[in-house]
Amino acid sequence: MLAPMFRAVRRRSSVVVAVRTVFLVALAAVALSSCSGSAVPADYDSTGIDELTIPTPTLDPAALSDDVDNPWLPLVPGTSWRYERTADGGPAGTSVVTVLRRGATVGGVDGVVTLTLDRDAYGDVVATARRTYAEDGDGNVWLLAEEVTRDGRTESWQAGSDGALAGLAMPAEPRPGDGWVRAEVPRVDVPSERVLAVGDDRVEVPAGSWTDVLQTEVVEPGERRTSVLLYARGVGLVQAEDDGGGEATVLVALTAPGD
Repeated sequence: MLAPMFRAVRRRSSVVVAVRTVFLVALAAVALSSCSGSAVPADYDSTGIDELTIPTPTLDPAALSDDVDNPWLPLVPGTSWRYERTADGGPAGTSVVTVLRRGATVGGVDGVVTLTLDRDAYGDVVATARRTYAEDGDGNVWLLAEEVTRDGRTESWQAGSDGALAGLAMPAEPRPGDGWVRAEVPRVDVPSERVLAVGDDRVEVPAGSWTDVLQTEVVEPGERRTSVLLYARGVGLVQAEDDGGGEATVLVALTAPGD
């Protein structure tokens, strides 16, 4: 159980520079980041995460672990997810997210690291991202650090450094109405996420078919853009689509350790 550092709050963040992050995996967040205009994120609800302060002002190494087994965001070293992206009905490239076997330490906390490789429709790498996560004793997953390289430029932050704070990547037991931010980074707009539904609606993608599904909405404040994400229990993110339907991402292959 996390100490009083995690108590519920509602926050409104003032930001100046936005980093667009299309999280393709809260499971390993397949995200692309690029600069955009300034904005102020909307408030978010915290109905099901009342005992948490998001983002958290402190990291407690004794309360966090690199063993991340949240059913909606399982991060087992050696696992990889391959996604295909489309835009306006045509191929836009692929994204591969891999949980690395070697972790990282952030603020004294041992975390698990994911590596995302985004390729365009021609197969060229257009972005890479490394993210570090840890899980608390209740099963909530926290995003501790991020480093994204795109167009020859690298943007990075680490909780506890230069005013950056760790945010929530996935609650232990998401409920409709739950909302959270993924981090707080000075001069950066960070996406917020809200649970729309948890139920037995079926989702079918090339990688498989599942009926235990979590549906969330991600708001990228810098662009006033929203996306709907679908997570399958025990798998992670399986589909993402922007609110206009012009861009979509689907899981086409899942490789587990030993496969």
